[in-house]
Amino acid sequence: MKKLIIILALVGVSFIGLLIYGGGRSQEPKRPCEQVTKDDKGEYTVPDSWCPPSLADSTRGLQARFGPGLGQGVQTIDIGPQSAPPATVDAKFGTKVRTAKLTLKSGNFALAKGTYGDGVVCLCQEGAPIPPNFRAQCDAHWKKENAGAASCVGGFNRATLPFDQFGGSINFTVTGMPATVEVK
Repeated sequence: MKKLIIILALVGVSFIGLLIYGGGRSQEPKRPCEQVTKDDKGEYTVPDSWCPPSLADSTRGLQARFGPGLGQGVQTIDIGPQSAPPATVDAKFGTKVRTAKLTLKSGNFALAKGTYGDGVVCLCQEGAPIPPNFRAQCDAHWKKENAGAASCVGGFNRATLPFDQFGGSINFTVTGMPATVEVK
């Protein structure tokens, strides 16, 4: 009986927390293409250029935390100022997707390129000035979040790089100072 009361109390506290969090958030869309307007009759009109909010961006942190890792434990990659040899990714056959979980442990910037053309991840420490040649190589999400910023915004010292069942390799490079990246 005590366990049931504790579980119900936790559910109640969680529900109240969600109500407070949801009430404090701005309900306005962040991008102009997400806006839906009301006409004179009070009905909503959806423009032809309407774009839904990105679910991938909203759940990026959960994907990184709970996605299946490479299954090789933790590897630490030291990257010199020129380039480092590729770190081999060992994804077993039969698994649909493996995710390399990357964390920038030291240094200001690191670039990780996967086996596939669009597999590029930029890692940077919050507040570090962004070199111009680094910005051009980064993926679209990184460019969007750091657009117009002279220094790296927070949250980009960690990232994920997906691989399919055939595995592949990750090539690391840096701009300027050496860096250390942790791969899980």
